[in-house]
Amino acid sequence: MRAVGGRRTWRTSWGRGDLPLLGDWNGDGRPTPGYFREGVFRLRPRARRGRGVRVRFGRPSDQPVVGDWNGDGREDIGVRRRGRWLLNVRPFGPRPDLVVRLGRGSDRPVVGDWDGDGQDTLGVVRNGRWVLHDDLRARGRAEHDFRFGRPTDVPAVGAWKRRRPDRPGFVRGGVWYLRATLGSGGSVRKVRFGRAGDWFVTPGGVGLDHAWDRLAACESGGRWSIATGNGYYGGLQFSLRSWRAVGANGYPHQAPRRRQIHYGQRLRRLQGWGAWPVCSRKTRLR
Repeated sequence: MRAVGGRRTWRTSWGRGDLPLLGDWNGDGRPTPGYFREGVFRLRPRARRGRGVRVRFGRPSDQPVVGDWNGDGREDIGVRRRGRWLLNVRPFGPRPDLVVRLGRGSDRPVVGDWDGDGQDTLGVVRNGRWVLHDDLRARGRAEHDFRFGRPTDVPAVGAWKRRRPDRPGFVRGGVWYLRATLGSGGSVRKVRFGRAGDWFVTPGGVGLDHAWDRLAACESGGRWSIATGNGYYGGLQFSLRSWRAVGANGYPHQAPRRRQIHYGQRLRRLQGWGAWPVCSRKTRLR
């Protein structure tokens, strides 16, 4: 994992295929790395040393999310399961303290302190449309609803201006597009950092399905509804035999992105990343 802040860059490494996370786990004001693997969070309070904290929370098929849910200055953990967010408000407990329903299973989750009150809240990105709530429980209509980016862009959130509230951004290839306002207007700052195929993480950010998006970009050009007649379907290029073997019905390309990822996770548990022999190597998943 590679991160940058000002003129300082540090490197650290975790296992291949893990979902990377970045957050201030101990409240010292410094974001440090972590990862999510098969229902287990592993968080390292210090970037360069220490074994870290290991917390079992959620299921292997869940999507990890992290944020300062209670405003105490350090990131807490949670998972997203289809349209349900299971959040751990107390430090690293084994069970969710709060369950919030927001979005669809195919949405991309985002977390940020949108109003600058010190507490992170939830949002989703759906085909380039951002829907963000200032209330952690996401009650009522979203306070912020706007379009920014393309459906294939990877959403990113951060305080792009020091000591300011979090704002939206996205990564396209190795270029970050950062906006200083919540809305469709305003200037966009472009920053080139990293390469296409890198893992992109931000402090307090979400462990998005980077591994699967990278794999799909290689297998199908990121087209989750593709069916060319070559015997392979969808973003992850399932054969019908593999699709049926993991308990799925219908055709892969007719299933939403999140469903294809769900069955991709099942196939990986059966066969490993070798189920995609060429692209898993190209994307450095094995």
